[in-house]
Amino acid sequence: MQKGIDTELFLYIKKYKLILPGEQVLLAFSGGGDSLYLLYLLKELQKHIAFSLEAMHVHHGIRGEKAERDLQFSENKAKEWGIPFTSVRVDVPAFSSENGLGLEEAGRILR
Repeated sequence: MQKGIDTELFLYIKKYKLILPGEQVLLAFSGGGDSLYLLYLLKELQKHIAFSLEAMHVHHGIRGEKAERDLQFSENKAKEWGIPFTSVRVDVPAFSSENGLGLEEAGRILR
């Protein structure tokens, strides 16, 4: 097994057929530490299982300039790693207000 992926994790994924050859995997990529590691892990896993991978970032319209930086970071990292990237913008505050929902619930629905 190559250095990039843990052997035990690889065997678990293979045993339970979590990702099969030819499948498409779309990763919800926030740009945070957890999703960054998962993107890296999936990129490395492609060396062992032939599947397609794409990263998608949802900009919720909530955190202003911080959200813009997260979007830019996510896009740049996917590009650097040669992973197709898509982003979508949603207006969580407006949807929340129009539907009498909290921001968390509105964000879940729009995602």
